[in-house]
Amino acid sequence: MLADGDRAEKKRASLGNRSEDVHGGYTFFYPIGAYSEKYDSIEALPDGATIALPNDPSNEGRALILMHNEGLITLEDTEFLVDTPLEIAENPHDFDFRENETAPRGA
Repeated sequence: MLADGDRAEKKRASLGNRSEDVHGGYTFFYPIGAYSEKYDSIEALPDGATIALPNDPSNEGRALILMHNEGLITLEDTEFLVDTPLEIAENPHDFDFRENETAPRGA
């Protein structure tokens, strides 16, 4: 399953901190998928399911934003891709998040 279909989106990139947003140009935001050998859909995830997250900062944030957009969790702020499980404001399904090492391709 891919967020926003299977296309890349052009997004406005920001420089600076959260209180002072400075336009730094445009970048592409690529879709991210969720995969399981046990469940056929996100809706099939039971309460308390363990969800693996990539531990690199941008992809971890993208995975959490995907779950936020699907209504599975609520994040404090989805403006920036710096989210970690610490920024989860609500976790009504009591998911257990595990950060996994993301090895570079070809390693």
